[in-house]
Amino acid sequence: MKKSVKIVVCMLVVVAIAGIAIPAKAESWNIDYAKGAPSSVSNQYVYKAYEGHDTSHMFVACTSLSEGKVELITSGFSPNVTAMFTKPGSVTLSDPSPIRITIELWARSDRVIASGYILW
Repeated sequence: MKKSVKIVVCMLVVVAIAGIAIPAKAESWNIDYAKGAPSSVSNQYVYKAYEGHDTSHMFVACTSLSEGKVELITSGFSPNVTAMFTKPGSVTLSDPSPIRITIELWARSDRVIASGYILW
């Protein structure tokens, strides 16, 4: 019985340490754009700015792309990234500046329906 208690305690410690070691944050984004539609119902552009973080990598994911193309433009990374999502996927952003970084997502087609998340 004592052996099984030790195993359970060890498993709980491993789970607790793993939870502490991976402090991830995520923020979602979405674009639903139709050329010529008013901005109150159509967003072509998503802008995110972050300051004061201490991560070594960030990830921008496009989890759903029903129509069109989405361009990713970054600043404050080494190197800065410009990429195009033409299907669901993700981009790893390296060495973000703790002072300030920006992530822009632009609809680059006449009709774009896309969503995803930013993870750091």
